Amino acid sequence: MQATTLNEATEDLLSVINRVNNYHEPVVITDKSHKSVVIMSLDDFNAWQDTVYYTPSSSGRRKPSAKIAGKGDILGDIITL
Repeated sequence: MQATTLNEATEDLLSVINRVNNYHEPVVITDKSHKSVVIMSLDDFNAWQDTVYYTPSSSGRRKPSAKIAGKGDILGDIITL
């Protein structure tokens, strides 16, 4: 994961965005007070959200986003031997 300062990212934000989208590698940006954010591509974020949704947790499962809710079809059962 790449890391940069806010000043460096601001100087060439388009380059940072292109790098994130082209290489699917998030970038950590830190400001002067040492607070950080992560920039990641929308495709990677959506994949991450799907992973979080389908990973069981102690608090139960979340509802799917409105974008995909109700769009799946059950094609059969999974059978193990």
